[in-house]
Parts: sequence; C-alpha cells; structure tokens
Amino acid sequence: MSSLLHEIFTSHQMLLLGIVKPQPDPAFAHFKKWIEEGKHGEMRFLERYQHIRRDPAQLEPSMGSVIIGAYAYGQKTTMKKQPQSPPLICQYAKLADYHKFLKTQGAEIMEEYFQRSHTPVAPYRVVVDSAPILEKSLAVQTGAGFMGKNTLFISPTQGSLLLLFEIYTAAPFASTSKPSQKPSRGSCGTCQRCKTHCPTGALDTDYVLDATKCLAYYTIEHRSVIPVKYWKYLGEYYFGCDICQLVCPFNRFAKAASALKQSVPDQIPLDTIACMNQKTYADLFGGSPMTRAKRQGLRRNALIAMHVTHHPKMPEVMKYVRAEGEPLLISTLNQIPEYTRFTESQG
Repeated sequence: MSSLLHEIFTSHQMLLLGIVKPQPDPAFAHFKKWIEEGKHGEMRFLERYQHIRRDPAQLEPSMGSVIIGAYAYGQKTTMKKQPQSPPLICQYAKLADYHKFLKTQGAEIMEEYFQRSHTPVAPYRVVVDSAPILEKSLAVQTGAGFMGKNTLFISPTQGSLLLLFEIYTAAPFASTSKPSQKPSRGSCGTCQRCKTHCPTGALDTDYVLDATKCLAYYTIEHRSVIPVKYWKYLGEYYFGCDICQLVCPFNRFAKAASALKQSVPDQIPLDTIACMNQKTYADLFGGSPMTRAKRQGLRRNALIAMHVTHHPKMPEVMKYVRAEGEPLLISTLNQIPEYTRFTESQG
C-alpha cells in the first residue's frame, strides 16, 4: 500500500482500509436473496441498479481502482443508557452531515496525493452513500476486516463504529487485496452478543439483518406508522440504534476521531420534537443525518417515546397534535389503544 497515501489519510484523521480492483461482487448473491425475501422493508431504492451492485466496475468503467476509506466516529463504546434517562439517538446521527464532510475529505486527500507524489492528476470520484454499490463488501475485499454477524464491516483493530467512503480513480494504484489475508465470516467465532442483545430479533439469523424487525429501520427509513410491538423500544432509542455495535467485543477499544463535530444538541426535550414546526426542525436538526427521517418521522418517533416513557407532557402534546391534524401523527395517536391491548396481552 502506498505509504504516502496512508500518511495523507492519517493526517486527515481517516483510515485507509485498502485498494481494490472492482470486479463482480462475491456478496451480491447474498444481497439479492435478502431483497427477494423482503428483508429490506420499504427501502425500495435498494432494488434499483442491480447491475451495478453486481459489478461495481460499471459505476465508473474508466476508473480501475477503488480506494476504501473510513472515519471512526464512536463517542461511546460501552453499553448504553442509564435507567430513567431520556431515550437516545444513535451516535453518528449527532454529528454534522458526514456525506459532505467525507466527500470533501476524499477530494482533499486525492489532490494532496497528486501534488505530493508529483504524478499526473487522474480522474476520480468520491462516493459516500451516493452510489448503488455494496460498500461493506468492498471494504471486506481489502483484507482489512470482515463482515460481522451484525452485518457490519468490522476491523479487528478499529471495530465497526466506522463511516465508510470510496474513491474511484483512474490513477494506477496497485491492489492491496490478498485473498490469503481476507478474514472469513467466522471471524466472529462463536460470539452471539449482537444477536442476544438486539431487542427486536432483527439479527436472529447470523449475517442477516431483517430490517422489518430493526429499530433503526423503523425510526429512520420507515415512512408510515410503526407497528405497536416495537413501540417500547423507542423508550431506549428514538432515532437509530447502537446496541449491536456497543456490545461487540471489537468495539471495546475503538477510538473516535475529532474532525467531525457534534451538530445535534444532547437531550432535546421530546415534547419539543413532537410539536416542532419547520423552523424548529431546521434549527435543531438541519445539516445532520437526523433529517433522513424527515420532520414528521421525528415527530412520530418522539410521540411514541413520550407515550411509552409516560412523559408528563403527553396529554398537552396529544391535544396539540390532534388540533394540528397531521395524518401520520394522528394515525400514530390512534394506535395507542392497540398498544395498550398489546402490552396487556404480553402480561
């Protein structure tokens, strides 16, 4: 691996995982089966551009190398919230929008590399969740880590609290991938901590995430009402979920970089979120990953979290929401009797 490229990555507080030559993806069959079984829920965007997911070289046919980078973000690496404390948001969502940040960093890294190496500037493209490629599989192909039972890329030395990015380039880099060094799926060994601690059973099958049972999916990607059987878990996390990572032994000694600053304030009152208008939404969450859930999605999450934690301001918030008449929120409030019956049936 280029020592200069590694040095530049490090100076930008980035991890250089490796360089691969894009080829038909060995993980595509697993991904296709996952889609066919409907385990992606309502995330229809994952069904598109299958030809590129199958062969990532087709994204940029003229660029023969892909540099795989990562940014370590984990502020906490131990188990989660204290009893009686407010529900949490997952760690990455507190930070400023990593998409723009990592694209900028990737471009700066490449420009610095071309300048310092005295090599001709070659075309490149920085990809951060912006192309239909199986980026975790590409990271595994570098030999720097493996796919964990929680379906996340795990570095044996850095853990899984990583934001991945890729740089396609026509620059003549040598591949660093060595099949003999690629850890197998069994690198998790007999460990079942992510499966055991996942509150909703989304990881009941090793190496398979069932999004239709995943708290992060329901609180971020899902656009309609949340099934009542998952409501109580929003008392732990109302946006995303870190549990399967925080219990992973490989994250025990993970270290976070500091270049990407926190954007979302800690412990925003749930009643503020449940009643927020567009201005408040922009003020609190603008420029952060939490906008992925949209304003009404965040309000829905907050309403549920308030109800299951017996928030003292729930009656007045319900009155405000019913007067406002937002369909998703009204539908959520109308689920309360169903939730009550469900909890009673559970004993």
